[in-house]
Amino acid sequence: MGISRSSLYGESIFTSFRSLDGKVPKFESHLNRFFESVNSYYFNSRLSESQFYNFYPLENLDFIRFPNHYFRLTFESLKPASNRCGIGLCDGKLKIQQGELPKSLESISLESIRSPYTIFAWKHKAGSYFESLLGKKQAILKGAQDALFVSPEQKILEISTSRIVFRRGNLFVTPRLAYSFNSIGLELFREFLMSLGFELYEQELDFSELADFESAFAVNSVKLLTPVRSIESREFKTQNQLCLEFEKWLREL
Repeated sequence: MGISRSSLYGESIFTSFRSLDGKVPKFESHLNRFFESVNSYYFNSRLSESQFYNFYPLENLDFIRFPNHYFRLTFESLKPASNRCGIGLCDGKLKIQQGELPKSLESISLESIRSPYTIFAWKHKAGSYFESLLGKKQAILKGAQDALFVSPEQKILEISTSRIVFRRGNLFVTPRLAYSFNSIGLELFREFLMSLGFELYEQELDFSELADFESAFAVNSVKLLTPVRSIESREFKTQNQLCLEFEKWLREL
């Protein structure tokens, strides 16, 4: 019996999100991104979205029972590692997981780590976060709580499992990334800023430009908006109020 690539390498596709009062902001976007990645990577883009979700129903996604929780969908192949063809519908496995979220709003400290993502253009949300978690571990060993990935040219990229946004007054900026898939959490934050009359700009940012900003935030679809209190020796204002306003806006969608 062959060993699957999931068992050998942790190979899988996933998406993660959270429920807020029994609803998931941009739930359809999460499902669509998840399907597009799985269909492209495992099925050679042969399936329609309805075919996929009819075969792999999401009946265990219970936002009423779990109204303010973390959810993760993971798809993996049961085929042996030697198989190079697109798999059949019966050859995969969809796992649905959920868990509780911490209630406290805590700021985080970051340490710059050379990014592992400097060569490949990642199109999918891969289930193996080894490189990201290794970077985070290196940052923790240096006394920080997470890693801010920086390119060899000292361009700011992203946090291990989040995008990063910087603020100066009414100016909000996030690094422009050549390799990243669409961040749904970042898109939600962009829409939130637009509701306040602000814009979120994407541009290249040098590590030396940290001093130009007064605050920074980690953004993703699970923890939403987390204030960054420091990046190495650079300290930032921790603007918890904006984080609370963002969550309130999401609950009212």
